Amino acid sequence: MVSMVARTITAPGLGRLIAGGWSIFWNDLADGAAPGSPRVVARAATTVARAVTAAGRTRRWFRATLGAPPS
Repeated sequence: MVSMVARTITAPGLGRLIAGGWSIFWNDLADGAAPGSPRVVARAATTVARAVTAAGRTRRWFRATLGAPPS
């Protein structure tokens, strides 16, 4: 999965479109990011990541231990 994501974000053409948003997502900077397409990409990546990991054991452990994250 990680390899697929890496290939996608570095693909010619597509990489240029999502690189800014990916860096905002990866460094957890979406809350302070300026409005624009990189912020939209970062928020979309966050939504996808939450959906993909929703049923995971590690995520359940964090929720049980630390509580639900703020929305």
